[in-house]
Amino acid sequence: MTEPDKKRNKRLKRDVEKGLSITELAGKYKLSKRQISRLKKELKPEKQITRKPESQTKIKATFQISESLFMQIKIKAAQERKGISDLVGEILERYLK
Repeated sequence: MTEPDKKRNKRLKRDVEKGLSITELAGKYKLSKRQISRLKKELKPEKQITRKPESQTKIKATFQISESLFMQIKIKAAQERKGISDLVGEILERYLK
């Protein structure tokens, strides 16, 4: 990519972030709407990967329990308006502390 194109793309990216429409960008940079659309796709910011701290990371676990115990958990979860997974996680945390 040539130096003028890099400068143009930098300005274009800034204008896109400001919220200018494709029509406004096409007029400003003297390019067609199709060219602006293609450039916008190329200039999309890279997705930043955000990770939760390890203490908040959840791992899926599968285990077997009796049907009566499952029904008790299901009723308790409904009463507390929580998901079964959330409730079981809390119960296990309390048990291990």
